[in-house]
Amino acid sequence: SNTPLIRVRLNYLEAATPITRSKSNSSFLSQDASPKEGRSGVMLPVLLIQMLQTHLAKGAGVRWGYLERVLNLIEAHVSNAARSFENLDRLITMPFPLSYLQQCKVMFLVFVLIYPISIEQI
Repeated sequence: SNTPLIRVRLNYLEAATPITRSKSNSSFLSQDASPKEGRSGVMLPVLLIQMLQTHLAKGAGVRWGYLERVLNLIEAHVSNAARSFENLDRLITMPFPLSYLQQCKVMFLVFVLIYPISIEQI
């Protein structure tokens, strides 16, 4: 796809193993963010949501944090934000058929012309 990606290079690793992109799953951030053949970046909101989930899990069950049973409530909001981003990204990247657009314009024009006639005069 021709979706523009924001390439980032972070000095941030949660795991001891490097994060690499596999051929079957392109959603991981490659260790080297420079554009090379066979590698890709990840969109910044997805990366931020993953980092947020990681840090929210760190605060559960520790003395300075919050109770573990609260994590599932917070996770529902984070999942909702991720789902909203996916829907927005799909809306932006999906091509809009010209014939459907023309049909919507004609139907709107018909509505605008006929609706004032149907309103009752006072």
